[in-house]
Amino acid sequence: GGRSLYHNFLPPSIEEYPKPEKDGDKGFHYAEVLRHFKEITADLKKYYPDYNGKGFELCGFGWHQGWNDRINDDAVHAYEKNLVHLIKDLRKDLKTPKLPFVCANSGFGGWDLPKRYKAKVEKHVEAQLAPGDAKKYPEFKGNFAGVETRDFHRTQEQSPSKQGYHWNRNWETYYLIGTSMGQEMVKLQK
Repeated sequence: GGRSLYHNFLPPSIEEYPKPEKDGDKGFHYAEVLRHFKEITADLKKYYPDYNGKGFELCGFGWHQGWNDRINDDAVHAYEKNLVHLIKDLRKDLKTPKLPFVCANSGFGGWDLPKRYKAKVEKHVEAQLAPGDAKKYPEFKGNFAGVETRDFHRTQEQSPSKQGYHWNRNWETYYLIGTSMGQEMVKLQK
């Protein structure tokens, strides 16, 4: 929570920045994704006791993030570019050039948003789906899928919480997002 693609997960190909060393440093969480991947895959038996030693395959990456980007004008304007770099950098750093990538957008609030920030939010959620435009990003055709989540929003009255940035903690919303992401990933595997 409280992290952005604009700062915390900033891909290294966007700009030069010092090697991140602690939480709060630019790109720290991008580096952490790689560190965790290397740590776990270097000792699969430790993390998966039933592992039989026959290797592994990285077959997909799911991305569902965005509240902190959505509330920052600069982050909203940079999101599409940052997401494209994230996908490319992860594929390069994970040595999986066509790694299937599924992105669920940040449809908090659904379709009916207050006018005062509706345009900014719509720009953000569309940026999260933009890599699926095969004309604009032909390199992602067949290996990227976007999930529209605005239909999954449930009101505060239908939910146990009033935390809009956490989908009002509605289990149905989380289930629908996860299921949709999984279904899209299965399609990309074919």
